Amino acid sequence: MQIEYEISEQDFLDAQKLALKKHPKLTTRLLFRILPFWGLLLFLGVAWPVFQRGFVWNTSLMLPLAFAVLAVASPFLLRLAYKRIYRQNTALQGKRSVAVDESGLSFTGPAFSSHLDWKMFQRFVEDDKTFILYQSNQIVHPIPKRELSQDQLLELREAFTRNIVSRN
Repeated sequence: MQIEYEISEQDFLDAQKLALKKHPKLTTRLLFRILPFWGLLLFLGVAWPVFQRGFVWNTSLMLPLAFAVLAVASPFLLRLAYKRIYRQNTALQGKRSVAVDESGLSFTGPAFSSHLDWKMFQRFVEDDKTFILYQSNQIVHPIPKRELSQDQLLELREAFTRNIVSRN
């Protein structure tokens, strides 16, 4: 089976969000979910006494306040970083195809071509928008569903289920 598709910026952002949400390491998943809340609590813990004292600025509060703002802003900063990665990496853009057979997957794009055996993939996950193939905890291959027919979706899911054995 051969499938042609294109990864848009929104597809890439959705795929990264899913990859982080379903990351194999629990600590990574929890860290990125809890960090903004920790930041908010720290911000309130630092800002509350400042508001009660009438805005008397103390330089010892700068570091905790900076960390709190950074933690609260982390989802937005991560999204900006993913956008920058997509825009600067031409290998992610343009038409591409994936050929699925019994030996593995062959990816072809405007500037690359590679064949990966099934044993190279640790696991796969999906949601209503994307398939994510984990080559490692840091390397994922997204395949957006928006350009695929129902038959292609079923064939891909069946091939991934049959050939990718979860090693976690």
